[in-house]
Amino acid sequence: MKRYLALGVLAASALLVACEQGGEAIRGMETEEATDDRGGEEESAVAQGNDGSLLERVDHQMPPEASLDLEGFEPVPAFEDLDLGRLQPLLSFTYAEMRQVLGSGEPQVQSSAGTKCGEARDRAACIDRFDALSAARANESFNRGCLPLGCYSYLAINSGEINFTLNSGDQLLRYVDDVKTREVALLLVSSAGYRWDGDSDVSRGGIREVDGGYEVVALRYTRTCAPIVEERVVLLVESSGQLTRLASETASSLPGACF
Repeated sequence: MKRYLALGVLAASALLVACEQGGEAIRGMETEEATDDRGGEEESAVAQGNDGSLLERVDHQMPPEASLDLEGFEPVPAFEDLDLGRLQPLLSFTYAEMRQVLGSGEPQVQSSAGTKCGEARDRAACIDRFDALSAARANESFNRGCLPLGCYSYLAINSGEINFTLNSGDQLLRYVDDVKTREVALLLVSSAGYRWDGDSDVSRGGIREVDGGYEVVALRYTRTCAPIVEERVVLLVESSGQLTRLASETASSLPGACF
């Protein structure tokens, strides 16, 4: 009798273990199913802007095509193709040169307009002084980017016997009359930390003239690691040089990657 009782206890214990394992398996299946159900949903995270402010929650998946109203915008040239001769300065320059510094390297000429030291009495000496001009990276330097090495651009100006640099949007505004040309508007946008691709896609760089200034479609990174998030923004550049954000959306998102 005792032997039968012991066998019964062992059988009950085995049945209890099997039930528990089966329950765990069922719970595991339920968890997997729930995970599969969520697989189609968009993940999201709070991004932090360059100014420390919290941005909207952004999805980690590639977004659809641009949904902002971009009618009437025209493509903008690449940064190095901007016509420096159209800066319309208060003080007419003889020569203007956009230089780029990549990492800790030497400045490289991206674009130019005019004749270097073409009005100087001693042109050779003027050229030596002009070529020796330099400008340190500033918070509002033009064309900041080139991650992860980092780069920035600045203007070197020659006017008669005078040579100087312009290294920010504020300096540019003190030099030009106001925002009368697209080139000035785009340089101000660039100095504010935005960029554009410079191809025919206006969703990745566009401009249109409006009353009181220009509207510019530009890009910037709001996150640079897991995920890399790129923002598309429509900016109003007023004739006074004031920049105002009119609209924005996620342009692209790359999960699991970092700069």
